[in-house]
Amino acid sequence: MRLILLNKHLSLIFSLLIVFVFILLRSIFPEYSQMVYFIVFYIALGLAFNIFLGFTNYVCFGYTVFLALGGYAMAHSIKWLASSLNPVLVFTIGVLLSSLYAGIVALLVGAIGLRLKETYFAIATIGLTQGLRFFIEGFRVWGGSEGLIVAGDIISNYGSEWLTTLSIEYADILVFSTAVLSIVITYYLLNSRTGYALLAIREDEEVANSFGINPVKYKLLAFMISAILGAFIGASKLLKDQAVFPAEAFSLGFTLEALVITLIGGKGTLLFPLIAGILYASLKYFLTTILPGFQLLIFAIIVIVIVELFPEGIMGWLKKKLRGRAIESILI
Repeated sequence: MRLILLNKHLSLIFSLLIVFVFILLRSIFPEYSQMVYFIVFYIALGLAFNIFLGFTNYVCFGYTVFLALGGYAMAHSIKWLASSLNPVLVFTIGVLLSSLYAGIVALLVGAIGLRLKETYFAIATIGLTQGLRFFIEGFRVWGGSEGLIVAGDIISNYGSEWLTTLSIEYADILVFSTAVLSIVITYYLLNSRTGYALLAIREDEEVANSFGINPVKYKLLAFMISAILGAFIGASKLLKDQAVFPAEAFSLGFTLEALVITLIGGKGTLLFPLIAGILYASLKYFLTTILPGFQLLIFAIIVIVIVELFPEGIMGWLKKKLRGRAIESILI
């Protein structure tokens, strides 16, 4: 009985084990903590993005908005509350504000946009990114084009030692926690009625609707979960960088990278988007050194090749090849 239960949860255990290995590596080799954070950042990004794209087949080209909102929320918490609260409370409130900012925007955008077909929704979300950026810059809200820099606020209120603590320890805790949360949520969706409803909508929305499944309700749920997880990633990046600037925060780069990771790994799966995040981060780290500025071009070619050869991603191809074997239980 225990063996059957273990086999059932093998993909979850294996995915969590991978993240635990990175936590262990960070503890044993603290000098490589920046590289470990970089890799786990892309693990979390790919998994969080895949919760929406993988289970609905809708592409949100404005996904970077939620990372930006997370960064601004954490910056606001530090700027507004650092003078009156201890840093742990400020960090906690920053995380809560991140989920609030992202949740509200996702609810407003999703309630309208998710009634559209996939293509129209994707086009609409491109406008969301640029629209919000130009609103912040044009009306000079949240620091305008000059952005928000929080390093001075941290030093003046808590001392320079907390600048390092927040940048290294708390940023890493948040991104690791987001990766773990993304894994657990993805696994739940793959094995729950909510996930089955989403997959039914992905396959044929009209048929799903005829069986009493409300497409907008379930798509909105996935969209909001994905958005909030993205905001947590953005909040961790703010702690790491100690600043947020609209030109960088609202760049389409993170959205495109998340899309690459998802397409390589396989939409609506768990293990391979995680592995694809590791491969993407590792290759980007070295390609940035060797061919700075060309990594996205190189990955664009890789995506085209994979989409042509493996339309369902590497995971989908492997599942067909290994169907009926013991290892298949991991490949979800």
